[in-house]
Amino acid sequence: MASWDEAADADVKLVGLRCLACGRRLHEALALVGSLRCLDCRESNAALQKTLSVSAAASEQAPGLR
Repeated sequence: MASWDEAADADVKLVGLRCLACGRRLHEALALVGSLRCLDCRESNAALQKTLSVSAAASEQAPGLR
């Protein structure tokens, strides 16, 4: 979802933003708009991998990331 607040203009740390279908690093534009899949996986409509989804959720909850 697009955001027009000041946070959208902040320097975003893109380290670790990965496709939840294949695990490859997301392109910056897709990461900024909150995509869960890379371009290839979006094109092929690849399903999200449960193991990648769980590890992504765990890394968001790790202390010191925010």
